[in-house]
This record gives sequence, C-alpha cells and structure tokens, in this order.
Amino acid sequence: MRQGKVVERRTVLKAAGASLAVTGLGTTATACGGGSGSGDGTVTIRYAWWGAADRAQRINKTIDLFEKKHPKIKVKTDFQPYTDFWKKFNTQASGGNPPDVFQNAVGFLRKYDAKNVLLDLHEQVKAGHLRVEGFQAGLEKFGEIDGKLLGVPVGSNSMALVIDKPVYARAGITPEMGGTWDDFDEAMARVRDRTGRAGDSGMYGVTEAFFVFLMVQFMRNLPRELDEAARLDGCGHLRFYWSIVLPLCRPALVTSAIFTSINAWNDFMGPLIYLNEPGTYTVSLGLKMFVDQEGLANCGGMIAIRWSRSCPCRPSSSPSSGTSSTAWRPPD
Repeated sequence: MRQGKVVERRTVLKAAGASLAVTGLGTTATACGGGSGSGDGTVTIRYAWWGAADRAQRINKTIDLFEKKHPKIKVKTDFQPYTDFWKKFNTQASGGNPPDVFQNAVGFLRKYDAKNVLLDLHEQVKAGHLRVEGFQAGLEKFGEIDGKLLGVPVGSNSMALVIDKPVYARAGITPEMGGTWDDFDEAMARVRDRTGRAGDSGMYGVTEAFFVFLMVQFMRNLPRELDEAARLDGCGHLRFYWSIVLPLCRPALVTSAIFTSINAWNDFMGPLIYLNEPGTYTVSLGLKMFVDQEGLANCGGMIAIRWSRSCPCRPSSSPSSGTSSTAWRPPD
C-alpha cells in the first residue's frame, strides 16, 4: 500500500483491517493500494465489489454504520457488475493502484498474491485490527493460501442432502445435523452392507432418475405379444425379464452407460467440493483455471489439456522408483 503525504502506511492498513472486521465481507486488503488522508487526520480508503443491487444496498448500510463508529475513516465505494469490476480492477492492479479493500474470489487469491497485489492479513489479526472469530467452523480458513491469510469470507453456499429415512432406519443409522463427510461415507458403507444396495446415488440424483424414466419408457414400448407368448411357453416373471426383456433393452442400457460415464468424466461440482489442492484437480476442474475473471480463455492451454483428455490416464514414470503416477499440473 502506497503512503499518502500525511498518512502513515500503518494507519491506512489499520483502516483497511477495521473495515474488513466491521463489514464482515469477503474482501482482501491490498499490498499496494492508494489510501489517502487529510491534515485533520481523516483517512479515505477505497472499497470495491461486484454483485446485485441488494448486495450494494446492504454493504452501503454497513459502511454507514462503520463511518459513524469511525468518523476519521471515510470509505469511497466502487460498485460494479461482475465483468466490469474485473476489467477495471485488472487495469488498476497492473498500474499499481488497486482499491485498498475489495471483493475477490477464492480461485484468484493465489494469482494476485503472486503479483504482490494482496496483503497478508495475519499481522492485522494479531494486532487486533481484524476479527475473524464468529465464522462457521473452518470457513475462516478459506482465505488462507500457502500460510498467508489473503482474505476473509463473505459467506458460503450450502448443498442439500436428501436421504431416504426408511433405508437409514433399516441400516440402523440415525441421521443427525452437522455430520462430516467421514460420517456420510460411513453411513453409505453401512447402508450397502446391511441392505445390499448402493447408499449414494451420486452428486446428481436427478440424472439417475432420468435413466429410470428412459428404461421404463423403453420397456413400455416393447410389444405386449412377447409377454403373452412367453406366458404360453411357461415363463415366469423373472425368466421373462432375464431372457427376453433385458436383452431387448441393450440399446437403452448402453445409452445409460455412455451418458453415466460422460457425466462422471465431465463432473465439475464434485471435484470442486471434494478437492482442495490444485495438484489433485481433475481435468474438468483444471480447465476452469484457464478462464480469467472476464471470461477470456487461454485457448492454447485449454486445447492442450482438452487433447490430453482423450486419454483418461497420462502416466509419468519416476526413474528412481520405477513407479508411475497420473497427475495434472495447473497453470502458473
């Protein structure tokens, strides 16, 4: 952060940290912003964010409360639509004059830290200028990259988990709020072992519902005469299904298998939730890292990665150990 003529760098950092603590937004103080001050000790900090109009209204109300509590700190706001925000911000950051406090995205923290745009907020926390308590357990860690606290979260999204209570009951499981992924994995294993059926339908249960619909509609279109002829020949229900219906359903089964494989291979949300380290990202998730904030893509890199997707595994051998592993390296 650049010094003003009459404002020390420490003062502006304290102002930025205080605004973070009071507003509680997913923002990041900059390492080279342009805070300014006047002769009476008043400090002005610049605060930029994107979003919808209702978010802007809430933030402006919060800023009003903050300025009443800290009359010597004035906040100059800059609210933009998402695309316009990043165009302006990238220009400011390239010129060494980004906002003092701004909204950011978790996926971009490492990028801007490498460009020395972000401030490590750990010192502000230790000095008491920034409070990080009160977040949902673990949420405060989302802004940490390589041991640096580069931001504090504005909030988090939640995913719903729909369960079949009778199946849980038959497996001897009592569902409880606040479980972990390990609890979920253990519950699914117990459902499988005690009921003989898969406990989890996958990330997109509606996809499996589509395949059920596809199979039902395919079977309904089979000629009824086959059923009548099989009964005359003495076939029971199981024999009729196994020897006649199932072989005739091969086109539908193959279609379901193909689409299921494609869905699993192209899955984005699953790896986004489960994987935390860029070195373990799947190709579908890694491709997203080639798209910048403005929606512009690194076409060369994406084409190279997409070409590599034609082979599910790309082994790389280690001469010293004689073993091979498959990994994807994210772009620098």
